[in-house]
Amino acid sequence: MRGEGNRMTERKRILLVTNLYPPHARGGAEWVAADIAEYLSAAGFDLQILTSRGTASSARKTSSPPKVFRLLIERAGRRPEDFAGRLRHLILDEYYDPVNAAFFRATLERFRPHLIYLNAPTGLSHAPFLLSLRTRLPLLIHLHDYWLRDFLAHRKLGFLNRSLFNRQVARKESRISLVAVSERVAELYGPFLPPGISLEVVPNGVRPPSMVPPKDDERKDCLYCGRISRAKGLHVLASSSIRCDVLGDPNNEYARECQRIAGNRLHFLGRVDRCRVPEIMSRYRILLLPSLWEEPCPLTLLEAMSVGCIPVASRIGGIPELVAPTGQQPCGILVEPGDAKGLEKAAKSVLEDKARRLRLSNQAIFLARNHFPLNKTLQRIETICRRLMDFRSK
Repeated sequence: MRGEGNRMTERKRILLVTNLYPPHARGGAEWVAADIAEYLSAAGFDLQILTSRGTASSARKTSSPPKVFRLLIERAGRRPEDFAGRLRHLILDEYYDPVNAAFFRATLERFRPHLIYLNAPTGLSHAPFLLSLRTRLPLLIHLHDYWLRDFLAHRKLGFLNRSLFNRQVARKESRISLVAVSERVAELYGPFLPPGISLEVVPNGVRPPSMVPPKDDERKDCLYCGRISRAKGLHVLASSSIRCDVLGDPNNEYARECQRIAGNRLHFLGRVDRCRVPEIMSRYRILLLPSLWEEPCPLTLLEAMSVGCIPVASRIGGIPELVAPTGQQPCGILVEPGDAKGLEKAAKSVLEDKARRLRLSNQAIFLARNHFPLNKTLQRIETICRRLMDFRSK
């Protein structure tokens, strides 16, 4: 056993579990995880990341901190159509994947963390989550999406899942903390959580741009940036009369459908390296985000704001909290989800009024720098981690 003195001086160990980790990423949650991991490592924590393999060639660990172990299997494919396949998918792929469970257990035994940090583990099955509940370790769950709500609200298993979760929460006392990336995410989780559990809202943050944004007269009009999927509402944009450049992968049937609807009004730029996105956004006056799903806290929108690109976006999910924070002047225009005419009218109103455009652009930069800076997000996450581990040591 370690002596009391050694325990006082040893570095606290954090195991961060996430479905994907850069350079493999589908959205903002993975890039937020990377920022958090680097920050906590620099703050003196011994941090390791357990994530999925991404591709076969990426099944390796890195030698520089934080260490990344790409061992897990992400089950993100389509559900089988036959009954036996669907049953296997539900039990093994979604509920409890024994392969991922084995990797998770082995990592706990090897690394012996003081804190488990679950960051968007969608697609890894619930094995890491369920095994985390069974340990005596403090647990931080970062809610970038709705995987835990889907677990607790499952149509057939929800009652049992909630009973299990409530029992484990009670057993762990105050050593489980949930972090939601927006008030809207917290609201949607509220009905399914046991009373007394810690749920804090910590919005995503954005780092200051490395370039000076171009002047308004040097910018193009409209940009769409994000995943090319129906939930993001690109077909709504395609149904309007807006001419727009599209930053994202055009090589899927949905993208081709949107192209057929819009004709030459949509110009696909393809995918680019993540580090180039803010600079590209700075070349445009407006970012169009016509989402149809409950966007938790879109990092793309914050990046656009940081370079003065004005959001014209759906009034859904956590988007209004970024575009028009309580007590602040809005930095963009919100429209109803699915309203192509409303989207068109809002974009046109910005493009035709330079004075308004400059005011909104300046406000976007102000909010990004003063209300959603990355350092503020990282400091709050560090505080929560320390609080959880300090509770354990008492």
